[in-house]
This record gives sequence, C-alpha cells and structure tokens, in this order.
Amino acid sequence: MPKMKLINSIRTKIVLMSLIVLTVLVLGNIILFEMYVREYRVQKKMPEVYLKSIEYLNQLEYYNQRSLSLTKSWVFTDKDSSVQKAELLKILNQDYIKLKDDIKWYVQQWNKEEQNSYYSLTFSMDSLRSEQILITDKLMGFDDYNQSLGMYELYYLLSENGKLVRLSNRISKRINGIKEDIFKDITDLNNVAIEKYKFIKTYMFYFLLLLFVFLAIFMIFTLALIIYLQNKLLPIIKNLSIGIPVDIKQSKRKDEFGILHNFLYDFIQYLKSTTIFANKIGNNEFDYDFKPLSDKDVMGNSLIKMRDNMLKAQKEESLRQKENAQRNWSSQGIALFNEVIRTKNEDLKMLSDSVIKELVNYTDSVIGGLYIINEVEDEINIDLQSFYAFDRHKFMENRLKPGETLVGQCYLENSTIYINDVPDDYIYITSGLGKDKPKSILIVPLQFNLKTYGIVELASFEELPKYKIEFVERISETIASAISTAKVNERTAQLLLESNRKTELLQEQEKNSRKNIEKIQKELEKLQKQYDDALNEKETLLDDKIEIQTKFDDLKEKLEEEIKKESQKYIVLQNSINTFIPYYEMTSNGDITYLNDLYANLLQLSIEDVLNNKHINLVSKDFVNTGNYKNIWDKLKQNQTVDTSIQYTIEGQNKFLNEKLVPEIDKDGNLLKVRVFIF
Repeated sequence: MPKMKLINSIRTKIVLMSLIVLTVLVLGNIILFEMYVREYRVQKKMPEVYLKSIEYLNQLEYYNQRSLSLTKSWVFTDKDSSVQKAELLKILNQDYIKLKDDIKWYVQQWNKEEQNSYYSLTFSMDSLRSEQILITDKLMGFDDYNQSLGMYELYYLLSENGKLVRLSNRISKRINGIKEDIFKDITDLNNVAIEKYKFIKTYMFYFLLLLFVFLAIFMIFTLALIIYLQNKLLPIIKNLSIGIPVDIKQSKRKDEFGILHNFLYDFIQYLKSTTIFANKIGNNEFDYDFKPLSDKDVMGNSLIKMRDNMLKAQKEESLRQKENAQRNWSSQGIALFNEVIRTKNEDLKMLSDSVIKELVNYTDSVIGGLYIINEVEDEINIDLQSFYAFDRHKFMENRLKPGETLVGQCYLENSTIYINDVPDDYIYITSGLGKDKPKSILIVPLQFNLKTYGIVELASFEELPKYKIEFVERISETIASAISTAKVNERTAQLLLESNRKTELLQEQEKNSRKNIEKIQKELEKLQKQYDDALNEKETLLDDKIEIQTKFDDLKEKLEEEIKKESQKYIVLQNSINTFIPYYEMTSNGDITYLNDLYANLLQLSIEDVLNNKHINLVSKDFVNTGNYKNIWDKLKQNQTVDTSIQYTIEGQNKFLNEKLVPEIDKDGNLLKVRVFIF
C-alpha cells in the first residue's frame, strides 16, 4: 500500500476516534456523576453500619451487666439454681464469643481510635470472662461452697470495691465512650457527604462546560498525537530488538497504535514472566504459575517441560532421601537395641524394662507393654512383664490367656496386629489434659526359631508409618532371642547355684577324704616300716608279719574304695554340668578340645563343626577388633577367672553369651587350658 494512502487512512481513523472519544468523555462524565451520586448514597447509608454497631455494643453491655449479676448469684445466693448457672455458662462460653464474631466486620469500618478503644474493651471483657470462668470452676459442687478461705476471696472479688465489680464498671464506661464517638462520627459523616454532594454538582457543571470548549483544541492536536505515538513506540521496538528490557503500561486505545502497543505490552510481560519462571526453576522453586501463550509457544512449553522434569527429579531425590533416612533410623535403632540387649541382660526383668522403654521412646509411641509367654504344667499364660507410661487401671489383671483381647489373638495367630480404629473401651491415655483415646495400636509377636516367647504392644496418638511397623517386626526376633537367653540364664543360674552348693559339699568331702587318705598313708608308712623291721627279724616275727600284711591289705582296699567314691562324685558333677549348663574347654592357644550339646545348640552348630576349631573364629569380628577379646586372654594367662559377655556371630546375627572362664595353670604358672561355663 502506498505510503500516502496509509497515512490518510490513519488520519481518517483518528478523526473518527476523536468523535468517539468525545462521546465517551460525555458518557464518562455522566457515569462519573452517577458514581458520585451512588457514593453519596453509600455515605448516607454509612450511619446504618454505626447504628448496627451501637446495637451490638448495647448487647455487649447487657452481657457485661448480666454476667456480673449471675456471677454474684452463683457465689452469694442460690447454690442450686441450675437455670441461672446454665445462663451464665451460655453467656461466657457461647453468646459472648458469637457476639465478638458478629461485630468484627462492623469494627473494621470504624476509625483507628475507635478500633483501639474496642480492642482495649475486649481485652478487659476477656479478663472479666476469665475470672468468671475461674469462679464457676471453683464452685462446681456443694462441697466447694464450704471452703471458707476460698469463699472469702470470692466475696471480696464481688464486693462493691472488688476487682470484678471495678472491672465491669470500667467496661461499661468504655462501651459508653465508644457509643458517643460513633454518634459523633455519624453526624460528621452526614455533614461531609452533603458538602461533597454539593461540590460534585458544581464540579460537574464546569467540567462539562470546559469539555465542550476544548473539543476543538483536541481535534487540532490529533495529528501531533499520532507523531507522538510513533516516536514513543519506535524506541520501544528498537530496545527490544537489541535485548534491552523495557517497562511500559497497557494501552486502552483500540486503534492500530493501541493494538500495536498492547501487542508489545503482552510480549514484554511474556518476556518478564518467562524470565521470572526461568529464575524460579534455577532456584528450585517449581510452584510458580506460568502459562504459555499457546500450544505452539516453543519457548514456554520447553520451560514447562524442563520444570516438570526437574520437579520429578527433585521428588525422586526427596523420596530417596526419605527412604535413606528411614533406613538410617532403622539401622540406628537396631544398633541401639543390640546395645540395650547386650548391657541389660542380667535378668529378664531388667531386660524387659529397658527394651519396652527404649521401644516406646524410639517409635514415638505414648505407651507400651511387653508380655512374656510362660508355660506352667501344660498351661499357657501371657504375663505382663514390663510396661512403660501405661495407665495403671488397665492392668488390674496382669495375666491373659490365649485368645483374650488383641494380645491373646496375636499369640494365637502368630502375626502382627495393627489397628488405627481403636475401640472406645480398649484403652485411654491419662495426661494433665484429661483422658484421650490413642489413634493406633501395634501388637507384634516375639518369635525365635518358630516359637513365640513374648508379645509387644504399642499405642500412639498418631498413625505409625509402615517403616516403624517393619522395624518393630525386624527387631522382634532379636528381642525374642534375648528373652529366650535370659530365661535360660535364669534357669542356668538356678542350676549353677545348686551346682555350686553341691560342688562346695563335694570339696568339703574331698578335703575330709584327703585327710583320711593322708592319715591312712601315714599308717601305711608306719606299717611298711614295721614290715621292713619284721623282715629283719623274719624267723622270730613271722606271726607279726602276717598280721601287719593283713592290716596293710585292708587299708589299701579302703583307700581304693575312697578314691573310687570320689571319682564317681566327680563323674556325677560332670554329668550335671553337661545336662544343665552349656560348657566347653579350650587350650591356651584357643583350640576348642571339648564341648557339650548345650553349647553347640547355642551356636546352632554341630559338635564336629566346633571341635578342634579356633574359638576366635566363632567370635564376632567387631568384638575382636575392640580389644576386649585380647584383654580376656591376658587375664586368663595371669590365672584370673573372668566373668564377661562375649559377642558371637550366629547365622549372620550378633548374639551375646554370658560366660565364666576358669584358667588351669601348671606348677610353673603357665596356662594349660580354660574351662568355660555359660550362664
């Protein structure tokens, strides 16, 4: 299109636009006039807001006076007036709170000074309400009225010069002050609205007059405006072409220049949005709301795709970190409970108390109990061995039978029970805030070698996540093994005590036998001497020789019988040890030369696998690396009996055994062998 025709076309549009603008301006002034009229009407209606506010303030004053009157009635007069008490509690706990919510919007329409006065008023009323609630709490029953000291304090609070009466009077005074300010605001607002309305009418008259005067001038400057717009748009386009950021406002024009201007505005906003979006992506802030211009917006859609890929990678990384944290939590928990089991395995009670305490704390539960399975005369009992933070009244009966409650069901099913819909009558947790029902219950059987040794029950105010449930199930076998070992140790300790008693008795008998043998030996030596002397006098003392020989044979036979009896007692003692106490022997080099079936069963190995094997090969490498194993052998070589716990690796799991190592030394002080008893 020729250049001149294009220019003429724009001028034609500008002339038409001028006429349209003139019409719009006229209509705009009319609309503006209507807006001001509406504003006047709104201003005129504003007193209605204040009138409603005064109504609420009157209601607030009524609650103030009525609650004070009912509080006095509560304290001074009728102890049995349930109607008035209910009315007071309704005002304090419902009506006053509802009124505060109802008046909130109207208060926001007040001026700052009135709002501050209202906030000060509500603070005073909240203080009065707190005091009144305290009084109602103190006088809930008939016995509360008989406490002289407490009633005297309440009489003083509600006297004419008492704290509550003075506070109520201040509240009434502040309410009246606010109402006076509101009445004054209503009057001022009406006066301002009237003056403003008069001003608008005058202003609109002169504005319309001036508008018609300047219409001609506006037409003359239209061509100059076109040149101005061209000079304004061209620099913007030039700066965008070389990458310089430009900040423009959106045009309201509908002609070619307005459309072009708005295209530039939209493009600039798009560039800003994509720049912000790219920076957000770079800062890992993926929640920025970015929308491409269209489905064909290559740059915008590429940024969204990049954002989605990075968000997906971030979520995957977050999930990996969460899983790693859970695995670390489980690993640390396993190490913690291995340490607890290693250090607290002296007896079953100490072990149970320590395990349930650590388990409740580590899983963030609120209560927990550990039950032990006991079999007495073919009868199975589920006994509560230890509990932590339990409400005592739940455990008036500390013994359950299989199938009783969820714990008994867990024993019969030999599987974990987890519920997050706890029955109302199951258990309540008592705290300083009252009683509340737990949100979840976890019950896990403690099984080892397909046998149930106990049951763990945990309760929590929150739902237990899956990894915590799996953790409890994972360490249940370790706890069961420790319970099994502790029960064996208790039985072994009893047998060892009996064995020690028998050993002491045998040692005493052996001592007496040794004395008898020494006495017999001395007599034998004496008889031998006599026999030798008799040989020298063979011819004359033949009869004495026969008598002496007879006595010698009798004493020798008696000595052999004593030695045989002592040997039999030693064999009986050795058989008793092999029957009830895990036992083994090893050389000074650590070679195992003898072991009984009980020791082999603890290691879950055959006697052939252990015999002539190095003891150090059975011990956990971690235990050897700590230096404890070397210290044990140093003490044995110094002829010291050692009582300690040794950590073994049994089927890939670490297990502690309490052992008593007794050295045997030759006459030169060298270590010959070591006898080991396991308790």
